Amino acid sequence: MVDDRDRDVGARVIAGPGLVGRPERVAAALTARVRESIEALEAAANCPELALDLPQGLSPDARFLRFVDAVAALAVPTLDDLVAEFCTLCVRERLEPAAEAAILQDRAADLIAYFCQLAHVHGVAFASDREAPSAREVDRALASLAADLRARLESGLRSRASR
Repeated sequence: MVDDRDRDVGARVIAGPGLVGRPERVAAALTARVRESIEALEAAANCPELALDLPQGLSPDARFLRFVDAVAALAVPTLDDLVAEFCTLCVRERLEPAAEAAILQDRAADLIAYFCQLAHVHGVAFASDREAPSAREVDRALASLAADLRARLESGLRSRASR
């Protein structure tokens, strides 16, 4: 005679459609969030009343680096908020954030590229009064900014995913 408990031993639970996580919802929400962030940043960057007061006694390279630091200071909390929203969306969709990290990384790459573009275009303009910062310093600073922001993103995801 087979006991009902014996039948359940090898049974698998298959979740219904309402319980299956939908990564495409997370992707769509993050895409919209990144788009909104970039639009807001662009509006602020184009504001003629907004000016960064960089010391005049510095070299163009040093002034550019100060501007890149200011962009990084703006980028870090923006990326932290994006990671937090991603993790919240994953929990809501019953997804493991670490397993869906590519969704975050793809969208964050657009935001990081925007911050680098902002640093390049506006940073060179703010840094140069008579002479522009050296191309070598610009390239080095932008590569460093991108690498730092990617590392911050990964660190934020690891720390949130381990909670």
